[in-house]
Amino acid sequence: MKPLFVILLLLAIPSWGEERSSKLKERGFTSAKVCGECHEAIYEGWKGSMHANAVSDPIFYPIFIETSRETRGKSDSLCLSCHAPFSRLIKGQDIEEPMIQQGVSCDFCHRVREVRLGAKDPFVLELTQKKWGPLKGISSPFHPIESAPHFEKSVFCAGCHEYTNDLGAPIFETYSEWRESSFGREGRECQSCHMPAIEGSPVPLRVKPVKEVYINSHEAVGGHSIEQVKKAVEITIGEARRSGDKVHAVVRLKNVGSGHKVPTGMPTRKLILQLQVTSGGTTLVSEERIYQKIMVDKAGNRITRDSDLFLKAFKVKEDNRLKPGEEKIEHFTFFVPQERALEISARLYYLYQPRLIQETEMRVDLGGGSLILP
Repeated sequence: MKPLFVILLLLAIPSWGEERSSKLKERGFTSAKVCGECHEAIYEGWKGSMHANAVSDPIFYPIFIETSRETRGKSDSLCLSCHAPFSRLIKGQDIEEPMIQQGVSCDFCHRVREVRLGAKDPFVLELTQKKWGPLKGISSPFHPIESAPHFEKSVFCAGCHEYTNDLGAPIFETYSEWRESSFGREGRECQSCHMPAIEGSPVPLRVKPVKEVYINSHEAVGGHSIEQVKKAVEITIGEARRSGDKVHAVVRLKNVGSGHKVPTGMPTRKLILQLQVTSGGTTLVSEERIYQKIMVDKAGNRITRDSDLFLKAFKVKEDNRLKPGEEKIEHFTFFVPQERALEISARLYYLYQPRLIQETEMRVDLGGGSLILP
């Protein structure tokens, strides 16, 4: 009887696959950790991304708290609808709720079966165990799979990366900037830069043998990635000439790698071009030029706090950011004694942390160049 007892006991224990299937929720959301038990490589890329850390991000969190306090909690659902889209179906807006803390998580994106831009909620969700994605003709032993074209289209990103506040002011215009660019006209989608194909398998062999050897990177690098921003902008000192005590220098900036303006996203982000002229270790000239979208309130006052952009921004006053493919040629003229040899240097800095986070603006060096004028 002992062998029969062992067989019956084994039959009573759920198999590895049954155990995984039972963890997949229908009306509620499944934790990313559960998804990661099968989709290991994708999960590893995602968990270090800004999507995964969209709520705990040290830039977002204090702005959320400040805005929530000023609006007595009325802004919470708006902020969390993109930073933690699980919140769209969770009663209450507790930012400490574990599923909200997962940020932009697997089970939200892969429940989206359709995107309707212009609708109050652009994401149409499938509230079953079915998962949606870009691949066709595949199956899973644990949940139904359907393909949908929006997973490879910029319209999917637009649901969060395009936002106009209640006063009609365009806060985020990343999707519009892309759509109006050569990237948009040529069909070079957001995913091609921010979620490129990389070597890897959707699931390991123990889950299911698959023929796919590439997956889309789920690191979703963007404005918080200095390397990504460096790829976008090129800076060169074109020339410098002297005429008596007058010196004229030319600096060229070009958006060489981005399908939207640089910087994009929050209007408080800036590019800062700094020109310095030194002689014998002494700084003779220091000049800056800033590239930014400047927004004002109804009274025409410039808005400098992120929280005020959502609550008080009325219109765009100025926007000199670099458009896709645009080259800006900057001319600098200054006066120095003719007999002094000069080193002229130009550097580009990126600012993406508002002053709410720290006392002084944090500049990230994106590179530059220099030349000697005898």
